[in-house]
Amino acid sequence: MKKKSLFILLFFATNFIYSQEFKFGPVLGTNYYSIHPTRKIINKEYFDINYNNFRPGINFGGFIEYQLNKRFGVKSNLVLNSIQSELDWEETYAIGNNYFTTVLSEKLRLNTLQLHGLIKFDVSRSYNKGFYLLAGTRINYVLNAKETEGSKDNVSDLFKKTNTALLGGFGVTFLKHFNAEVMMENGISNPSNFDYKIKTVGAYLLINANLNSLLKR
Repeated sequence: MKKKSLFILLFFATNFIYSQEFKFGPVLGTNYYSIHPTRKIINKEYFDINYNNFRPGINFGGFIEYQLNKRFGVKSNLVLNSIQSELDWEETYAIGNNYFTTVLSEKLRLNTLQLHGLIKFDVSRSYNKGFYLLAGTRINYVLNAKETEGSKDNVSDLFKKTNTALLGGFGVTFLKHFNAEVMMENGISNPSNFDYKIKTVGAYLLINANLNSLLKR
């Protein structure tokens, strides 16, 4: 009985995976972040954090997509992301009427796991055969953050474990089995683990390969 139930389950799972409405495959791409902190003032001391010299990050992972009708579908990307940046700490403090500034700079690598939940709207009435729009959310889970120079300490405590953002963009299907997508990101939660409020803005360029259609060739 168990073998029969398992066979039936595998039969329906296989039919679902290879159905025309269901798509899955790898994702590869890059992204760029711009981070804007706010100034914190304590007892006439000014503390600034500046994240600069961000290098484009590398994204790789996978996606699943399900077509709802001729124009709409839902899609999810699960990607690993790695970016490098230079972190500048700047403290300005007063002694009498004089102000002094100290600066600390360190380079770090931030590794995260990202989940994108997206709604897809195809401009044409033939799904996945041309230009389409994307909108949704991004959940970011910080795996680790480490200095890349000097002591190479783990600095993961600078960041909250999770943060969220809104996503919006567009994509195009090419060569029948591949998709190129461009998405903008606007952070809606503070990723800083301290009292600083940090605003994130980013952009993604992703390439998807539809293994479902490639395996049917």
